[in-house]
Amino acid sequence: MTYSESDIAIVGMNCRYPGVHSVAAFETVLRTGCNILDPKVTPSNGHNHITLNNVYEHMAEFDANFFGYSRAEAEIMDPQQRVFLTCAWEMFEQSGYNPKQHDARVGLYAGVSTSFYLLTHLMNNPDKLAQLGGLQIMVGNDKDHLTSQLAYRLNITGPCVTVQASCATSLVAVHLACEGLLSGQCDMALAGGVTFRMEEQRSYESHGDGLQAEDGLIHTFDAQASGTVYSSGLGMVLL
Repeated sequence: MTYSESDIAIVGMNCRYPGVHSVAAFETVLRTGCNILDPKVTPSNGHNHITLNNVYEHMAEFDANFFGYSRAEAEIMDPQQRVFLTCAWEMFEQSGYNPKQHDARVGLYAGVSTSFYLLTHLMNNPDKLAQLGGLQIMVGNDKDHLTSQLAYRLNITGPCVTVQASCATSLVAVHLACEGLLSGQCDMALAGGVTFRMEEQRSYESHGDGLQAEDGLIHTFDAQASGTVYSSGLGMVLL
């Protein structure tokens, strides 16, 4: 087997999905063809009520002290950011790298969805909002701060790019990470994305004229397709 200077190695991976807490578990899901969303469809008055297993059940678990956060800071921080930070550290550790002690220039290319935690939880808790103030709320929940927060907490000094490309965000992040490596901007790069739904978003009503699937299933590039399904997921690679 021959190699060229443009070859890029995948030296680490990590992921989180409903009921899936590791790459090995995700591989099992892929091999068995299991539908982890397990949609339940209930017809009602001319439309369908669909309930899904679309919430990542461990999003509240976070070692705030380990990453240098106070309890109050962690409580107002978007779970998407919390779990992304945790998974990044875990991936570096499993790959044999400690970003805080490694000399390599590490680049970060990643994106995050709207903070539904802010919309469904914090906005309904004015006391919590007032506790730390608007700036802290913004840093902990705004999309722009995902990679800068990660870089600060892990002492990463390479390119730090927050990507927003809707459903293509993680793919674009990987593309940009590869460009960063090939152009010499960084020696290794983390690329990925995260989106988490809240408990209030486990179900939806399908009336047949919207974006969401009538049967709770995604039939990609298929004539049976009736729409999309929104769920929770986090994926990242170390290149």
